Amino acid sequence: MNELLILSLIIIAAFGVATFVSRIGIPRVSVYIIFGVLFSPELFGRLFEFPFQSLSPLITNLSLGIIAFLIGLEIDRGYLRDNKKALMLASFGESLLAVLTVGFFVFIYAQFTESDLISLKFVLALAAVAATTAPASTVAVIEEVRAKGPLVTLLFGIVIIDDAIGVLVFEVLTGLNGNGLGLTSILTEFYKIFGSLALGGGLGILSGRLSRIFRQEELRFPIFVSVVVLCVSAASLLGFSHILACMALGLATQYFSNQDREDLILPIKHIEELVFIVFFVFAGLHFSPTLFKDSYILILIYVFSRFLGKYMGAFAGAKLGGIKSETAKWVGLGLIPQAGVAIGLALSLSHKPGFEEEAKIIINIVLGSTIIYEILGPILARYSLLKSGASRSHHL
Repeated sequence: MNELLILSLIIIAAFGVATFVSRIGIPRVSVYIIFGVLFSPELFGRLFEFPFQSLSPLITNLSLGIIAFLIGLEIDRGYLRDNKKALMLASFGESLLAVLTVGFFVFIYAQFTESDLISLKFVLALAAVAATTAPASTVAVIEEVRAKGPLVTLLFGIVIIDDAIGVLVFEVLTGLNGNGLGLTSILTEFYKIFGSLALGGGLGILSGRLSRIFRQEELRFPIFVSVVVLCVSAASLLGFSHILACMALGLATQYFSNQDREDLILPIKHIEELVFIVFFVFAGLHFSPTLFKDSYILILIYVFSRFLGKYMGAFAGAKLGGIKSETAKWVGLGLIPQAGVAIGLALSLSHKPGFEEEAKIIINIVLGSTIIYEILGPILARYSLLKSGASRSHHL
């Protein structure tokens, strides 16, 4: 009960400050993360006995599941169908160029420092982690400023396939200089990706059909939440990606309901702000000043080089795909945040033969950079949405 009291007080305080600060242009999500950072175990968190580590996996997975479901419901399928070339080129561009820029800058740093810790394995593994993007921050800002239009739809489309590209690139690059590139590992990742999409798609057919029967908003709400929980649980048991599965769930629900997207989204709208608060507070709770201090140079190099790759790759891909410059130049700023998937990939390195030592440093770098991305990312995303004209609200 004490844990719930502490969490509720943090949530109330975070929401109150965020609502006030958002009026001067700072996204609410950035405030939620900062509150999490302030109450992390090495800061004010040491004053409380709050077992966030034991609660984090459940809350994080369920929150990401709801956010991913929301993305699937929000997608304008017609726009994506008409601009599939731009979607694919922008997705591959921002993912792969981020890998190249991170690999290049970290390699150059290693040559100047002559560090024995920064091996070729280290460079390849850290570069591979750079490919992924965290959709939650961008989605939170999109909802906050009530953004609509081509830029928003393109961003939603990119994040759907971004993580799929990321895990495949990770398996390939870590296999190149680990114990060999295993065909089994790559096939396993393909199996997980297609399995995730099949699971979400199958459950989406069910929820779409049920939404035709239960048209009242108050009845759809328990159906959607229950199906998301089922999807997240089943994905975890089967070893699939709950993010990809829930995105597919939302998209299939939209398709098989044959109803207006706005009507389908309404039930989830009632809890989305609470989901954002809890998720980002918990993200901030993982902050460790010690980890940041130990690897701050590499963290800053990683943050800068990944930002450069994401921005340039997204812009070039969107332009080559036929997107106007007025929209293309803002795509990359919405893809900066990085969190759950990147942390998961970094943690998985500790279980890969030959990467035990590299994993310790890479985990520190990813955790440290996550805090920077999750604070600066929403601010950049909000700026891009306002400047591109996608936002329907300049302040709340």
